This record gives sequence, structure tokens and C-alpha cells, in this order.
Amino acid sequence: MRIIASFFLALNFLLSAQLGQVFAQVQQPLPIVEGADHHLVQSRAIQRAEGQLIVKFRRGTPASPIDGLNAVLGARILKFHPLSGIHRLGFPSTANLAQILAAFRNSAIVEEAGYNYILRAFSIPNDTYYQPYQWNFYNTAGGIWAEQAWDATAKKGQDVSVAIIDTGVAFENYGPFIQAPDLNKTFVFSRNFLTDDEHANDDNGHGTHVAGTIAQDTNNNLATAGIAYQAKIMPLKILGYDGSGSSDDLNEALFYAVTNGAKVINMSLGFPGTGSPDGSGQVCTEITGLNAALQYAYDHNVVVVAAAGNDSGNVVNCPAAYPTVIAVGATRYDGQRASYSTGGAALDIAAPGGDPNVDQNGDGYGDGILQVTYCYDAETMALYYEILGINLYTEFCSAFYAGTSMATPHVTGTVALILSEKPDATPDQVRTYLQSTARDYGFAGWDASYGWGLLNAGAAVMMAQGGTPPPPPPPPPTGSIRGVVRSTTGVVLSGAKITAKVGSTTYSATTSSTGSYLLSNLPLGTYSVTASANAYSSQTKSVALTTSAPNATVDFALAKKGKK
Repeated sequence: MRIIASFFLALNFLLSAQLGQVFAQVQQPLPIVEGADHHLVQSRAIQRAEGQLIVKFRRGTPASPIDGLNAVLGARILKFHPLSGIHRLGFPSTANLAQILAAFRNSAIVEEAGYNYILRAFSIPNDTYYQPYQWNFYNTAGGIWAEQAWDATAKKGQDVSVAIIDTGVAFENYGPFIQAPDLNKTFVFSRNFLTDDEHANDDNGHGTHVAGTIAQDTNNNLATAGIAYQAKIMPLKILGYDGSGSSDDLNEALFYAVTNGAKVINMSLGFPGTGSPDGSGQVCTEITGLNAALQYAYDHNVVVVAAAGNDSGNVVNCPAAYPTVIAVGATRYDGQRASYSTGGAALDIAAPGGDPNVDQNGDGYGDGILQVTYCYDAETMALYYEILGINLYTEFCSAFYAGTSMATPHVTGTVALILSEKPDATPDQVRTYLQSTARDYGFAGWDASYGWGLLNAGAAVMMAQGGTPPPPPPPPPTGSIRGVVRSTTGVVLSGAKITAKVGSTTYSATTSSTGSYLLSNLPLGTYSVTASANAYSSQTKSVALTTSAPNATVDFALAKKGKK
């Protein structure tokens, strides 16, 4: 099944397609650029690759019956993956895939078969831009307390191999590509699953940005910092320049990462429209071979971290939805859930993903996640290279991206710090370190918006070391808006819709049978509150929630339409 793993895309956030357009005026090497945010809202529909099926034949089956079945059903082998045992099969455009799939599933030599779905990409250092732009690392309400983690460990991810399954990484000088200037790492067992070679070069920018959050060079007076900056990176490219890829390549990459010694795997990608349980209560079963690959990683003591999704919905997407995977949601500078972040029953933890629509820290830029990557978007780089012969793959900037793609490597980097201190820790132990030290946001305990809370890297590392982590800092203050909606004649209106907007974020509620409503856990700020009901004119009021007055009552009296 080819699943376009949704780049939870901080493709989310790629840069302007205007050649030479750099937004920042900061006179430093690797200039800062801002990206567009139109990719933050992802389609919720799962997408299939046309004319393709994914089939896993039972191990030990001779080639002859496999070839015979393929011939009878009109299949041609597009790709075979030796580690996962999966075949990607192609069929004519006139073929009835539903009937062919049923025939494969009814065959005694087939273990699993399905459609091919498409997946898409989801101590204080002295680095130039660490202050004031990398707020996501700070020891603050919205940061991950990376500074405390760095103070607690001397190893900084040393001896830990981190597999990054993505668009590749700018890790070598090969063809038009060069190594990113602030990413002088030890790279191990790189693999490009699109071309079946070792040149996993990034032609998009997403994977390089993700790698930077995990392990950017740090304390080198250049650009930005990374969390586990002494870790090894295993670049595994399964997504093309457009941020899409095939599910069978993802499955093979998972087996490859485990086989070649990765201790933690980062997947800032996913399959939009997936994650809901099937009739037996299992998730991700529509993606042939995925659950087996994820279970293989868990059984071999490898931690897997994945992005929850960017559709603002309440069903965590696959692969993050699988029970052994650590599913990561996104938060803003103030620690509140980002409006695009997907929540749901499978969400485990939240980390900074940014919000490009606000500048809460006052640094003059939207509050994205800053790391080194290409200065231009993927399509612009490809067009200039292929048509004009101009190579933009050598141009690097410090770029703001946003999304659960950007939140996920914060958790992965922290896992690398933990495993450098405690290399024998199991995936379940690592999960415990992360979840038990997370700062509780939203409702008490686990909730569908934050999981177990906002990542606290310092406390998690200290707990893994056997020490007593400091008490988590208090979450930022929140408030509430409550009230009653009546008609101008005093009749309570049940089912009326309430919206409260602050900045670009909108919260909503519906009135009860008594006409009352409650909006809780609201970040402080000035809200525009609107009440509307069928057959009544809407009404809007403004209210400010402050530290001294965090709770407000806003009542409404709506006039019947056509009445004065």
C-alpha cells in the first residue's frame, strides 16, 4: 500500500518560491527566512496509489507459485523488499483492483495484501541564533527544558544512532548536493529507498530541518543548536521532493533501521485519514505490513517516535497511532496546543511545533521552529536545476517551519539523550521517563489534546539517570468563559453556538438545555465571543482574561430575526 505519509508537513512551512526572496534583515551567516503555513491543514482522506497493490507472500513460498499467481492476476512486480518480504505490484488501468485484491487475500500463499497508500511528510549554547529565536529549547513554560538536560548529561546523545525516515538529509557532497554547513555529524548506513542506493540526499528540506532539531552542531558559534548534538544520524530517504512516498518503502526502511543498529527512529510523516480502529479494535491494519514493521522495531528494543498529524482532528494518524509508537502533538510558544495539532486517544505527549500566525515571544518572526535547511522550496529548487541549470541545493538558511513534524524531533532528540545515559533502556522504560515527567497541561492527567503533557527533557534525562527530577514548572495560567444565552424575551436558548476567538485560534461550545455554556483551559488574552442560534441574530462581545481576572462571565440576549 502506498501511503502518502503526510509530511505533517512541515512542508507545512516551506519557504517562498520567489528566487532570492529572503525575509530577514539579520546580518549573520545563514540568514533567517520565514515559510508559508498553507500546508498545516492536511486532507483527512486516505489516498491510494493508482493501479498498485502491496502483497506479502508467506515466507518460504517458492518463486514458481508466486510468479504463477501474479501472472494469472495480471500483476507485474514494481519492487521487492527483502527485509520486510513485501512486493509492490502494478496493474493495468483497466484492472478491477478490488477483485484482484480479494483473490490475493484468498490465496493460501499470501500472508497479507492491501492497497498501496500514500504517506506524506508530519548549559546554554553559544550558537548565533539560539537567543532569542530557539525558544522551543528554553527552560520556560513553552520550552522543553533542553538546557537542564544538557547540564545533566555529558554525553549529549553520544553512541546513539538515530534513524530519520524522511525526505533525506543534506549530509554529503554528491552531485548537486552538499553537506549542510551546521550539520557536521557522524552519518551511518544512509539509504535512499527511491533509488536503491546509499545517497539519501534531501531534495526537499524537510528531513534536514528535522535532523537539525535532533542533532544540529551546537556550541560552535554558528546558526542554531540541536538537542542530542553528539548522536549519529542514519538518513533514510523514502519521500520524494514533493514530500510523498510509498508505504512499502516505509516498511522496508523500518526493518533496515533496526537491522543496522538504530536505537531510535524519527518519523515526521504519516498517512492522512488513518488511525481509526477496525472491527477488531486494531489500528493501521489498512496499511499492509506496517504493523509488522513497527512491532519488529519494538521487539528489537528500538524506540519509534512519530508525528500525530496536522489536521486539527481527534484521530491520531498512522504510524503514530500504533500502540508501541510514541505519538507526538504540537504546542505553541505559550505551551498551549497548536490549532493544527491532531489529538485523540493514541496521543502520548506534546512538544513545541510552533505557530507561524503569532509572535508571542516578540522576536519579530512568527513563532516557528528554527533550524538550518534550504533557503528555497522544493519545487523552485527542482525547476531551477532541471530547466535553468542553476543549483540552489547549495543555498542554506536558518528557516522557521511549523507542525507536528517539527514537534516530533524534540522527543526523538530527548530519547537519544536518555539512551546515551542508559543504553539498555527498553522502549517501555523510555516511554515512562517521558510521560511521567511531562508537564501536565489541559485536563489533569492524560487528555486527548496533550497526551501526558508537554515534554520536559531535563526531568526525563535526570529520571533516566536515577536521580530525582526537579518538580515541573507550573503551566502558564489559563482562564474560562461561561455564561447563559437567552432570547430578548428571557427564554433560554439550548443548542446555541458559542465561539471565542483570540488571535488566530478559535474555541467553541454549545449551550446546554439550561442555555449555559463553559469554555475552560483558555490561554489568557482578549477574546471576541460570539453567540448564534437558529432564527436569531448573532451577538458578539469582547472580554479580557488576565492574570488578576482569569475567569469571566459573558451572557447573551439574542433578538429574534425580523423583530426589533
